Amino acid sequence: MANVATTPEAILKIIRTDVVFGEMRAIFDVADSKTWFHTDTWDKKSFGHVEGKKQIVFKTTYEGVANIINSRKRENWVSSAVVKAKSTFEPKIQTMGKPHIYLKIGAQTIKFEGTKDKGGGGGKKKVNPNDMTMMQELGSAWVFYQALNKGKTWPDWTKLKNDPDVKGELSKIWAKFGDNWVESGDEWAQNFYAQQKALLSKLGGTACCQFDEYTHSNKYTLPGMKSNSFMNWITEQIPKMGVTGKDNWNPADIWLIQSSYEKQARATIKSILDDVDPVEMKREKVNAYMRALFQEKKIFGISLKKVTKQEAKVVYFNHHEDFFTKNWKGEGSYGGKGTDAQIMSYHSAICKCGKKEEGGKWTMETQDMIWYVHDTNKDSYKFQIKGNNSTGFSGLKYEPTAEGHGEARLGKATVDLVLENLKKHGVSDKFNKDNSSYPHTADEFIDNKGSNAGQTWLQMIQCLFTNGVDMGAAKSAQEAYDNILAVYDEANGSPHHANAKLQEIRWLCAFFAINKKDRFATDMVWMAMKAGRSYGAYAKIY
Repeated sequence: MANVATTPEAILKIIRTDVVFGEMRAIFDVADSKTWFHTDTWDKKSFGHVEGKKQIVFKTTYEGVANIINSRKRENWVSSAVVKAKSTFEPKIQTMGKPHIYLKIGAQTIKFEGTKDKGGGGGKKKVNPNDMTMMQELGSAWVFYQALNKGKTWPDWTKLKNDPDVKGELSKIWAKFGDNWVESGDEWAQNFYAQQKALLSKLGGTACCQFDEYTHSNKYTLPGMKSNSFMNWITEQIPKMGVTGKDNWNPADIWLIQSSYEKQARATIKSILDDVDPVEMKREKVNAYMRALFQEKKIFGISLKKVTKQEAKVVYFNHHEDFFTKNWKGEGSYGGKGTDAQIMSYHSAICKCGKKEEGGKWTMETQDMIWYVHDTNKDSYKFQIKGNNSTGFSGLKYEPTAEGHGEARLGKATVDLVLENLKKHGVSDKFNKDNSSYPHTADEFIDNKGSNAGQTWLQMIQCLFTNGVDMGAAKSAQEAYDNILAVYDEANGSPHHANAKLQEIRWLCAFFAINKKDRFATDMVWMAMKAGRSYGAYAKIY
């Protein structure tokens, strides 16, 4: 259903019943919004006095609907003309996410729903995803500062959004990165509200005023904070730990710090890393030291995920020896034996090798490969492995999710760590991440370019059938081979899709050559979670 721009005045002109007119005018006053839409299914004739007509849907800003819901709860404007919500209606009041409320006004059900549509012909500037992430992370840090250090409390997200201290700085952040806080702040205020509420609950009595540095990076310094951020400094130290990229050690997006301890912490970490120990030992010592700082709330890293449900959750990772050795309890599907234990097992794989016609060209049945891991609780972890670029030649990317536990989203398994895991299990020679080492043409495929030593591509495909991989529409190795060959047709196919499929096949062949498959599977899941002794301590809010 399309949104049709309208105004309260235009809607009120349609209403023929005095009492309904008064109630709707009161609702518009309470909403206090200039942006309104109706769905294109409204006939504009049946409003509020014809039984049996389809419900009317009016849309406005998230905040506008939240104002209606809050007033409805207080019954400030509800008269006898508005039927109070029956028990069947109560679940249809939603305050977070996309807020909405159903009311029966006159003879008809009216739905008031929040929307991101701002009207004005869609001229709003689209923000770069990296900038959007920056805005979100800085916003979280600023709201945490207001809640933890300034003792701010808000009854709901609308009050947080309009708090002068919050709004003032967030407006500056949003403006710097190309957006408008007033227009786009609704959904982010919901996120910030849920995050700070969960963090306050997790920290308990130690929450107030313990931290005085709320830092992201040197890209933007919040008022009252140091310009030389811990994030930038620790990122510079990461190579000394034998790690490529800060997030492959610790995925924290922001740091909450007791500044009186920061100078000593930097000196201690530097001393460890400047020692002559092997890099693995250096990383182990730094992680042990950072675990102590995390437990003592001296340097407290937080990984942020956008909150999409009513309540946010906080889980600590790599923060205590027990996390590695004993049973630990997280939220959602997180929990079980420590990360030192082998609690995961390989379950199955799907690598469909049928072919289909798309846009007048042959392509693979699916562009991805699915690799399933189960834990001792029978929770399922789904790794989607596919080309990093769907429109050209590229290497693979690894994107896991916890199936059946949408709230327990995993991080990406970085390519370098996946390769390190293959090496640890003695099969690094059986997989190559470079797409140029695989066939780019049909002739190269026929010549078996990129296949493992002593094997043809047909034999490698047969390896998957032998190990019970779901090959989709392809019912034999020869059929799969012929389908891939057809997709390599330069004029009538999509060679980059065939190239990615061969990378997936070779990756699976490498996996099936591993002796300790379940240990490898366990390592892959912990790797995606950034959980285990190789990783730094952090809190995850999601």
